[in-house]
Amino acid sequence: ALAYWLYPRIMNHLGESSWPTLTVALVFAWAAFSHWAGLHWLLGAFLAGMIIPRHTTAWLGGMAEHQMYWLMPVFFIWTGLKVQWTSSLSVIMAAAIAMYVIAVVTKFVGVWLAYKSEGMKTVLFKTALLQNKGLMEIFLATVLLKAQIITGDMFAAVVIMSLIST
Repeated sequence: ALAYWLYPRIMNHLGESSWPTLTVALVFAWAAFSHWAGLHWLLGAFLAGMIIPRHTTAWLGGMAEHQMYWLMPVFFIWTGLKVQWTSSLSVIMAAAIAMYVIAVVTKFVGVWLAYKSEGMKTVLFKTALLQNKGLMEIFLATVLLKAQIITGDMFAAVVIMSLIST
């Protein structure tokens, strides 16, 4: 809570030229702290992203495309190397497809409810198709696998479902 209140003030005080350095430093620091605390490093980086004010990220510019083309494949390859299952491929694919159907249905229902609550009549198809939660699903599944809460088979099904939906 203190960092959420203090860090934006520090960034604004030091000025726009320091925003890239401060952003990268905060992300690395929180990722390292999260890893040190026994959590996944991605959780710390995610929390750092919640602290950084939106107006200070203008310098990112076209980074979204670069992340999509260069970093996301590395993340999926790295995650895919952890996949080891003992069940048959048909069982894993059935679980992945079932999770995919649930994810798509709940996403469309959620967007429909949001539009309905705002008095809008049409759900934009493009809005409903937005799917960026696959990476967070893989992150959560990785944490659960590491803690031995889910099996390798369930992890494989989640990774396949996330790949399909992302």
